[in-house]
Amino acid sequence: MDKSTTADLVLHHGLITTLDRSNPIARAVAIKDGKVLAVGRDQEIMALAGAGTRIVDLKGKRVLPGLIDNHTHVVRGGLNFNMELRWDGVRSLAHAMAMLKHQVEITPPPQWVRIIGGFTEHQFAEKRLPTIEEINTIAPDTPVFILHLYDRALLNAAALRAVGYVNFDAAPPNPLHRPYRRMKHGAEIRITDRSTTARPRRGTQETPLPRTARRPLPFGRATAAVHLARRPRTGRARFKCAHARKSRVRQHRI
Repeated sequence: MDKSTTADLVLHHGLITTLDRSNPIARAVAIKDGKVLAVGRDQEIMALAGAGTRIVDLKGKRVLPGLIDNHTHVVRGGLNFNMELRWDGVRSLAHAMAMLKHQVEITPPPQWVRIIGGFTEHQFAEKRLPTIEEINTIAPDTPVFILHLYDRALLNAAALRAVGYVNFDAAPPNPLHRPYRRMKHGAEIRITDRSTTARPRRGTQETPLPRTARRPLPFGRATAAVHLARRPRTGRARFKCAHARKSRVRQHRI
């Protein structure tokens, strides 16, 4: 048998979802070098197996292709577009902190500077997050909330003062008993408190939505939009976004 057509792995006796409209379900699949070599009936695919092929009997189980499907939360992103600083694709922490410094300078009180996800410490050349001391140096009087992925949040001293936590010798309020790391002039918290997020006035939320929908993501184009159907006002704003109606982005209402 030609080695170029000999599979490394064969899955058979299953239900293979192919995403091919002309052949949506196959019984077996052959894989070589991490790529699909062929799909079809058991007998056809088993013919591609060699002496070194790993063969797995699925026993009727379903196999789905592994999908990496990027998406964007259009409503949340649109409503907060003008109130957030984005670190998407920023290559160094030094540049990110310069951006934070500029945002602090143009943010009027009592507004917060918010960096709500979209980045990871591993994208920075320094391979770390900013320290509380670094944030406080840039923003001694402006509340700063930095959400890293969905695992932790950094709040500077001004942010703690804004929520009424000024006694650094006492334990902070923690009614949900979530883990946190208390510092003398800030905090690292393992929970996102959305109570600090300002809501736009009625009639103002439509303006940023087209900008959010048009905004290209730095790591690829979004293929899906997720939004909550239980918010009728923001839902109407979402569907008034002309670009979203004309785009090929899939819309998921949950």
